[in-house]
Amino acid sequence: MNESGRTQGWMVLVAGAVGVFMTTPGQTVGVSAFVDHIAVDLGIPRGLVVMLYSVGTLFGILPAPLVGRFVDRYGPRRAIAFIAPALGFACAAVAWTHGPWSLAIGFTLLRGSAIGGLSLVSLNPVNLWFERLRGRATAIAMLGLALGGLVIPGTAEQVTAAYGWRVAYLALGAAVVLIISDRTAAHRVQAGRANLTETFASGRKSPFMKAGCAKNCTSSLCGGRRPAQEKSKRASSDPTPAKRLNKGRQLPAEVLEGRASPKGNSR
Repeated sequence: MNESGRTQGWMVLVAGAVGVFMTTPGQTVGVSAFVDHIAVDLGIPRGLVVMLYSVGTLFGILPAPLVGRFVDRYGPRRAIAFIAPALGFACAAVAWTHGPWSLAIGFTLLRGSAIGGLSLVSLNPVNLWFERLRGRATAIAMLGLALGGLVIPGTAEQVTAAYGWRVAYLALGAAVVLIISDRTAAHRVQAGRANLTETFASGRKSPFMKAGCAKNCTSSLCGGRRPAQEKSKRASSDPTPAKRLNKGRQLPAEVLEGRASPKGNSR
């Protein structure tokens, strides 16, 4: 891989890690910083908040296959343009909740857009770009979640202490939209896809594609013979026009050799 390919590969990896980092408001490590504040503000037991969070996780993950289908059809760049605002809206929905039912809806939107949406679309370009080191690259991108667990809860506690948990969740949602929807992040994903297309067009293929090409080339060369040899063999086995004309009836040798015409011989 040339220097440009390495640079774009690192850009795809960093963009994936940033995307995973920004899923923290919808991850358990991020929501746990708000559980006690939500329970006190809404006047419901803490256990009920946890149960509603579990139910929201179950129902929120159900549309994930549809999101994956959308990503496969339109690509991660177009998908992230919808998913980032969806996660921001989900954070706002949790911030505006005033009872158990609205909290359950907010948790469902939050978990669905974070786990089944932003996390999926952030790792998709990493899996497309890297081949030999795909597992290692995915693990590095997932470190964004560990970094989010280190940064987001403490920041959320400070904002909550100063302005309240609702403002803190609104701020997290705004941060997701501003950072993920930034043109630079979108261009990173686009650059990775463009270079991936260019790489495949220039002949760098996966082992499966190489095996398929080798099989097709072997069959097209008729068992591995060179084209020139195959052409020579076909030419030697192909009868001349005169021999094809003589097929089915006997003509004199002079006609076959071109020294007389069939009409002249018949007289």
